[in-house]
Amino acid sequence: MDLICKYNSQTPTFVEMPKSVCVVQGLKVTMPFQPYPAQLAMMNRILQALNRRANCLIESPTGSGKSLALLCAALAWQRSCEGRSPEEPKHRSLLDCDTFEDPYDEFNLEDFASPPSKKMEFVDTSFSKEMGTQDSVPVYEIEHYSVPRIYFCSRTHRQIAQLIRELRRSCYTDISMTVLASREYTCIHPHVSRLSDKNSECRKLVDGVENEYCSYYRNVKRGENERGRFLDRFYSCLHKKSFSGRVSSAEDLVWDIEDLTNVGHSCGLCPYFLCTDVLYRDAKVIFCPYNYLLDPLIRKSMNISLKGSVIVFDEAHNIEDVCRESISYSLVKEELLAVVAHLQLIAEQSSPELGDAAMVCILHFERLVEWMEKNAIDEEMTLQEPGYYTTVWRGTDVYVMLKAMGLEQSALHCLKNALDVFTGEKSSREDERKYKGEFVQAEMRILVPLEKLVYALIYLYRDKEDVLTSSSSDTYSYCLCLEKRAGTQHARFRGPLAEQSSKSTFKGTHFMESIHFWCMNPALAFKDVSRRARSIILASGTLCPMYTYAAELGVPFPIQLEAMHVLPPERMYVAAVGLGPNGKALRATYQEVDSFGFQDELARALLAICKVVPDGVLCFLPSYRLLEKLVKRWKDTGSLWEQITEQKLVLMEPRKGNELEGVLNKFHKAIAAPSAGNSQCTGALLLAVYRGKVAEGIDFADRQARAVVTVGIPYPNVKDLRIALKRQYNDSRLNDSRKIGKASFISGSQWFEVQAYRALNQALGRCLRHRNDWGALIMLDARSCQQQFRSGLSKWIRSNLRHCSDFNEMENYLSSFVERLQEK
Repeated sequence: MDLICKYNSQTPTFVEMPKSVCVVQGLKVTMPFQPYPAQLAMMNRILQALNRRANCLIESPTGSGKSLALLCAALAWQRSCEGRSPEEPKHRSLLDCDTFEDPYDEFNLEDFASPPSKKMEFVDTSFSKEMGTQDSVPVYEIEHYSVPRIYFCSRTHRQIAQLIRELRRSCYTDISMTVLASREYTCIHPHVSRLSDKNSECRKLVDGVENEYCSYYRNVKRGENERGRFLDRFYSCLHKKSFSGRVSSAEDLVWDIEDLTNVGHSCGLCPYFLCTDVLYRDAKVIFCPYNYLLDPLIRKSMNISLKGSVIVFDEAHNIEDVCRESISYSLVKEELLAVVAHLQLIAEQSSPELGDAAMVCILHFERLVEWMEKNAIDEEMTLQEPGYYTTVWRGTDVYVMLKAMGLEQSALHCLKNALDVFTGEKSSREDERKYKGEFVQAEMRILVPLEKLVYALIYLYRDKEDVLTSSSSDTYSYCLCLEKRAGTQHARFRGPLAEQSSKSTFKGTHFMESIHFWCMNPALAFKDVSRRARSIILASGTLCPMYTYAAELGVPFPIQLEAMHVLPPERMYVAAVGLGPNGKALRATYQEVDSFGFQDELARALLAICKVVPDGVLCFLPSYRLLEKLVKRWKDTGSLWEQITEQKLVLMEPRKGNELEGVLNKFHKAIAAPSAGNSQCTGALLLAVYRGKVAEGIDFADRQARAVVTVGIPYPNVKDLRIALKRQYNDSRLNDSRKIGKASFISGSQWFEVQAYRALNQALGRCLRHRNDWGALIMLDARSCQQQFRSGLSKWIRSNLRHCSDFNEMENYLSSFVERLQEK
């Protein structure tokens, strides 16, 4: 017998019960090991949210078992729903929470042979249902008794693979699941998988254009006619052919993309249609990148249904940015001209229905191009920098310009009908294959600008209706930007008309003109998801400051948790110091960083830290520009650079992402064998950038990062036009709400501050990755000693933060800390 924890809001108490079974909120949750207190606290909040149909914010540092707690709590709750009777839905209140418990070698495809079934669709057939209307009844108001699906979302496929590895460690591996992934990750066709545009070529083979077909796709469709037998044999094949050598039982249904492609190769099945269609239909748990849910174009093309579901966004600290980006749209003039040229061919050579749709699009695209050319006059635009001009419209002016472009709401209706024809949604059944085939041959990529324009207009006019009927704000959510930028013409936009228009040059320089519909309000995208879902859980190691999410995303998050680190305080040293070794103030502001005094003092500070700290040291800087400027200065002066390089191999995060792997390999080798090239060398120093690849999701455990040094406070670029517009938008919205006595929004300055602290917290979380790790977090900036600075840090960081009066004090504490931990 082992201990089970009955967790309550005050302190955990332990009673003797079976191993790894925790009673949380009255529900048994099985864990693969005795959970940490932080995991119990997380599971308590998660189950509160699911029982109440509420939304939840969870910040829990890396190494605290966040992903496993999310999975086990959610899946235990889902399993408890399976036996729930429709007449007795389970509801709990926070008032109840005072004491909660916080075979076969290959597929024989002939076994499934039968007449072809209905053609698999690529897109949802109900546009209005997918996009919803303002009169839609929210999902949480509908009694929905079927077992809710759970979507686990993360930022990248790499992070999704980590979630699946955690699921394999759990006791819930008998769950039916799928992973939604693009053809980029799943296509195994010998020809298509080598192409850059896999989508268009796949559609050609699925539609049988030129009588060529994809055998992998057809095998999947043949098997579906006896679905039960097909799935039984699929899982048998999965167990035999895959699972990367791990031991698994017959009930183990968990797989990843590598497993799926292995089965695809050995059994002749298309992994893409398996995971996005066949397995998706019965899946109780679905893993996907979070833009699959937040981007309406992807959500529609993948036929994703969110009604009554539970959605968990892991690594959700950037979700506000993703929401804004997902419904912001850009169109390039050359792109539009190339599309017009292709549409003219369709109008001349295709069926009447397709030809009429093409003519509608030609009319509106040509009017849009005409508007762009008329307004892209240098003298009437704002010069942002040499060769870069913009004009921005806000508020009601946006709709005045839409009218000038001929893009009123009536135009939206016409363009939407044309889009339906092109995607086969309104073609007659007998001609559907023929029309879609013709369109594929005329290049499917011309759908992209049409879809972007249609969706931009949908959200623009939805926002207008919201503002006209709102009682809290008169601020419109979109800005319209016309951009003219010097550059070269992109080859993929070239077409007959594009070539004719490329004469727009100035002193031999080609200018590319673009129109941007920039969304400033992430709530527009997030509400599309939240109003369908039962509960949404946002989790990350760095959600702080947390007060902004409700204001920015437009939905309440009544249940929140800021968990402490599983690492004991004695194994971490967290310090803030505003002075360098020579007593000079370190203030990494835009005005100060260019001074040689600041640059040299920072070099002396890094040298002192590198002398004390063994193995790997990470140093985060506000920008690549500053990183390059510092290294140049230090190399030019010689002495300080030579001393630093005697202590550590110094490496820099590259601007190009494809060069990072080589830099990291050198970093790891220098730590594994530090004295290989220099007897005094003790490891490596990696100079990195906030918000860069190193700061976002790379694991630097144990010797890889014994210290993280942060320089400055990483505010967004004040000169960035979109940053300035976002600040103006937030100020305007807040002022509007105050006029009627509501102040539920945040100001532009508050939003600006929050972006800085989230980036800072993300960088600080690169080390201390598990409970037996140890390391130091050192913040170098005079502003880091202010009370306002402390309030923006994650709870576990601010609880352990020591403000040092000078650099000598910090260095002495650091030396004692390192000596004590090295002795253990």
